[in-house]
Parts: sequence; structure tokens; C-alpha cells
Amino acid sequence: MNGALDVVNEESVPIVGIFAGQPKDGRMVLLGNNPITHVIDRENFTVWNITQEGHDFHPGTVRHQLSIENGYIVLFTEGLGTGNYPDLNNFIGDRLFSHTHVNSQRRLSPVYRPIGY
Repeated sequence: MNGALDVVNEESVPIVGIFAGQPKDGRMVLLGNNPITHVIDRENFTVWNITQEGHDFHPGTVRHQLSIENGYIVLFTEGLGTGNYPDLNNFIGDRLFSHTHVNSQRRLSPVYRPIGY
């Protein structure tokens, strides 16, 4: 399942790949000068994006977690935030992170089934 986690990781920060290469563990600065900490937790098959001070949607996190259900790899994405723009955060988050699912499904099909977000 580590190969699937690598795919999800590559798709987990939608804007980064265009401007700064693939996501990596540690601090990253996204478009608009929005800093995050990106964490790849291989033991729990989870990728975290954690906003840092100065991010438009701070404080907040996005968790992408893989599991196996009925023989399929399942990706669950959850965004949690308490920042100043919750409605905008939900609107943008839904659109950005739905691409994580679409692109991961395209790359991992037919063993992948998306849920969440």
C-alpha cells in the first residue's frame, strides 16, 4: 500500500506540483505565500497538510488516509479548520481536494475506491 500512499502524496497538495515540484515532508509555501507543514505518515498510510501562521485558512488541517475495505484501497480526505473564512475554506477545499481523489483514482484504478471529502 506504500505505492498507493506515494500516489496520494503526489496529489495531496494540488497547487504545489505546478509551482514547486512534488510535496515533501516538512515546511512548504503554497501559492499566495501560504505556509503549511506537510507530513507523510507511512505507518498509518496518512498524509497531513497542516496550515501554519500566515496561511489564509490557518488554523486548519487536511488529512488524506488510505485503508483497505472489501479488497479495495479507499482514500478518505477530511479538512478541519477554525479560521476566519470557514465557508470559503469549505468551498475551495472541496474543489481542490476532489482533484486529489480524481487523480489518485485515475492512477490507481481499478483497485481504488474514493470516499470522503
